[in-house]
Amino acid sequence: MKKSHRRLELIGEYGQIAQDFLTGKTLEEWNEDIKLRYAAAHALAGIVENLKEYAKDAEAFQKLLNQYPEIPWNLVIRFRDKLIHHYEMMDQEAIYEFVTQQLPELLKAIREIISDFYLD
Repeated sequence: MKKSHRRLELIGEYGQIAQDFLTGKTLEEWNEDIKLRYAAAHALAGIVENLKEYAKDAEAFQKLLNQYPEIPWNLVIRFRDKLIHHYEMMDQEAIYEFVTQQLPELLKAIREIISDFYLD
């Protein structure tokens, strides 16, 4: 398996973990539970770090950009720097909304790409 495809699998794994943390959790519960926020932040860090590494394979990343232009891949990669270096200053509601509203679409694309890889 190409190393870049393993990165996609890791994104999927971390994404599922992040979603599992928030399943059934309200924004109020998110705001009140610092352990939940830190655990989800760690899973998100795994997603964005692996996406950043995946992007180093220019051909594979360009294919991702072309196949799924509706997903702001470069914005997600830039999100990494904020998450890692400026976590304390981030809007916690924005993180919650990313995991509950935007992450599912990103993970759907990742799963489709992984499926295509194994079908080729």
